[in-house]
Amino acid sequence: MNMENTKNSILMFYEFETEVSRACKKNDTTVLDRLIANDFEGITRDGKKIDKKEINALGLQDITGFLEFNEKSLDEHVGRVDYECSGKLGVEKRFSLWQNTNGWQLKYHQITPIKGKLPVDPVKNLPKERL
Repeated sequence: MNMENTKNSILMFYEFETEVSRACKKNDTTVLDRLIANDFEGITRDGKKIDKKEINALGLQDITGFLEFNEKSLDEHVGRVDYECSGKLGVEKRFSLWQNTNGWQLKYHQITPIKGKLPVDPVKNLPKERL
């Protein structure tokens, strides 16, 4: 994948993650139905397995800023995203799998709390600044 495609992928997945976060904050079921796969699986910060109906248990609505954001396209239909973020409960490492069948949808999301790492002021638009 060339550098321009990599930049575009990072920005695309960053926008998807922030759009899901905003939709969770607003409880926008139209956006969530479009972006969350019906067979979605998630793992909460305490290890509980959840499905699409329980998406708000992931605390996506509580993200206040991205501290680090990485993307790797596994193929043209699957993208992997991992990032650190600040939120109401501290700093977390998050991992997402996105799949493009008839539009990109979130298939899997997992949270790992980072113990001992204090929240810092969120970096605004981190992927755009990193490019």
